[in-house]
Amino acid sequence: MMRGERFKYIWHRDDIDELYDLREDSAEMRNLVHDSQQANRIAEMRRSIVEMLERTGPGPFLWRGQNRKP
Repeated sequence: MMRGERFKYIWHRDDIDELYDLREDSAEMRNLVHDSQQANRIAEMRRSIVEMLERTGPGPFLWRGQNRKP
């Protein structure tokens, strides 16, 4: 999961990813992950997550045995 000032992105291993505009939807009720206007934002946030995992390792998620690439 990655949270910026305005957007929160959750990259699920086994389910649909989630993207929320916290300024417009603080209750996180409208998932924007399928909004084509958000594709670049999602790609950028996912890259940041991958970079963090490459630096720190998978941590407690290693037990799942899955290596999902962007």
